[in-house]
Amino acid sequence: MKPNRPGREDVARLAGVSLTTVSLVMNNRGETVRLSLATRERVLNAAKVLNYNPNPLMQSVLRGRTNCISFWIPKDAWDSPNPYWMDLIRTIRDAASESGLDILLHHHRSDEDARTAVSRMCGGLVDGVVIVPAMEDVVAAGLASSHVRAIALDDPYPGLPCVRCDSASGMEMLAEHVLSRGHRSVAYFDRSGAPVFAAVERLAALRRTLAKQGVELPEHRILRLENPSLVEASQFLAMDPKPSVVFCFNEVRATALLRSCERSGIRVPEDLAITGFDGDGGAPTPNVRTITSFDVGKTTTSRLAIKLLCDLIDGGAVAAETLTQGKLVLGDTV
Repeated sequence: MKPNRPGREDVARLAGVSLTTVSLVMNNRGETVRLSLATRERVLNAAKVLNYNPNPLMQSVLRGRTNCISFWIPKDAWDSPNPYWMDLIRTIRDAASESGLDILLHHHRSDEDARTAVSRMCGGLVDGVVIVPAMEDVVAAGLASSHVRAIALDDPYPGLPCVRCDSASGMEMLAEHVLSRGHRSVAYFDRSGAPVFAAVERLAALRRTLAKQGVELPEHRILRLENPSLVEASQFLAMDPKPSVVFCFNEVRATALLRSCERSGIRVPEDLAITGFDGDGGAPTPNVRTITSFDVGKTTTSRLAIKLLCDLIDGGAVAAETLTQGKLVLGDTV
């Protein structure tokens, strides 16, 4: 049978001080009330000998803070094969840890689950929330109308301060690079399903940049698939006129198309050039390739989102929108 967990009474008895003194020292308030250094050291040494750790729940009540935040991802991202989401979770976790915060990872299966979770957060479950919102998002709507401090990451949502990479400028940079290589026959591999801000923004930026050079991207040259792994390069090469380059909404789609080309003996970029987005150009294909892409800098945006959330928790004000700059990745697929 395990021994009982040591308590403040045990520390007070070993150190020869009162319970109040133990509480003051363990909550870092010893200097405030001018406890002597010798007394503080005696309490800390006793706590070390007993392996005593303050009850975090009690400390949260005393401080009025949990030192814990929630990170919400879209419900369809939880089971997604897209490594972007796991990378994003990792960068948010690391950024929170650097700021001394614990993190609860959330997603919801139904609107009722979402409303229940928002209610719990309003009740003080966490100090704040970072959320990647959908364009119609029950959780984001609940947070925007509540007192909970929250930051939208990647995609904006009305009423929530937002941190995101300037993807429009990124797509413009990518398109200008492709055009400079002489490509004029273009197709696009997009996501399907409910619209998200990033998809709308990227496609609009691409069309805008192409139009400046007199290049069109009509709807019939856009392929939308829910499962990108089902793509076949022949679906693009059958277009008339045949595209010389396919812009992809994200790295997952670019990788899937590259794999299809490798299976079919289609040379990239000689027969078909491919671009990605979101990632660092890495592609887990049989032949190691670097995809020409735009890196949105997940680490930068994650750290900034956590910093701004901490500012809100501390009672500060933040801008309605904060844009970060990514970088062009010049790979070997264009």
